Amino acid sequence: MQRYLIAMIELLGSSDDPGCSEDRRPGAEQLRGHVCGMHTSSAAPTTTVYYDGACPICSREIAQYRKVQGAERLDFVDVTACDANGLGPGLSRDAALARMHVRRADGSLASGAAAFAEIWQQLPKLAWAGRLAASPVVLPVLELGYRLFLRVRRLWR
Repeated sequence: MQRYLIAMIELLGSSDDPGCSEDRRPGAEQLRGHVCGMHTSSAAPTTTVYYDGACPICSREIAQYRKVQGAERLDFVDVTACDANGLGPGLSRDAALARMHVRRADGSLASGAAAFAEIWQQLPKLAWAGRLAASPVVLPVLELGYRLFLRVRRLWR
């Protein structure tokens, strides 16, 4: 599933944002627009994405999201480069490293498959996938797949 989504994002093409890294090597993307606790771009993000920058698959997927139109709505935070204070209320560093997390504009948190659904809904070309993923029928299936991925992910960390 993860490979399919990365391939789908790559097919959508990159945005015209000159700040996007074109280096596609896992982990090679640069932190853009975020210094723990402080968003530095001119566009105000509506959603904050917390990801494990030490995970090559996670980093590659985030690099692809950054290239898609609408990525300026997302603030990407590499948890490995951030201390616990930069994560905000209700999210510990251990929890953020264990699963993908998203903080919505209203301050609430989503994790796992629900976090991916939130991300996709912010990206115009993936909004349809986000709505489908967030449906009560599909979300539990995606969550099961995500939990299986988490078991395998340990091999790459």
